[in-house]
Amino acid sequence: MRRLKNFDYSNKAVYITTDTHERKSIFVSDDRVNKIYEALDEVYPKYDFKINGFVIMPAHCHLIIVSQNNDLSDIMHDIKGIAAFKMSDGAPIKEKLWQRGFYDHVIRNKSDLLEKLNYIHQNPVRAGLAKDISDYKHSSFKFYYDRKCEIPAWFAKIEI
Repeated sequence: MRRLKNFDYSNKAVYITTDTHERKSIFVSDDRVNKIYEALDEVYPKYDFKINGFVIMPAHCHLIIVSQNNDLSDIMHDIKGIAAFKMSDGAPIKEKLWQRGFYDHVIRNKSDLLEKLNYIHQNPVRAGLAKDISDYKHSSFKFYYDRKCEIPAWFAKIEI
């Protein structure tokens, strides 16, 4: 999906959905999901952004991201490209991993932000992947409620 023309995404919380190619269930193992975390670790130093919420589902990901610069498309391009490269173990990429582009929604207020964060955290339960949101490993829920959980540099909690 195209970004809003002439819109400055700088310093705005943006809810993003990005799908795998043909919505194939690709992120079904911890090893594969870890490639996305590795990509985030690698992309973060290059751009000035924070992720306030996320869930990695088998066939798509949801993120709430705030970038200090107007480089949202570049950030997503790099995350997706590096994750694909890492999944190929450095070999030439033969299959598409991601659908082209991504959906974005600029978050307008605190109510909208909390609604999107709740949607993200409930997604695995709605999809039947977990009985409770605390059971699903690959979401930001743990960063909000598990005090023992190590928070990566690219993540920033929002006050709820």
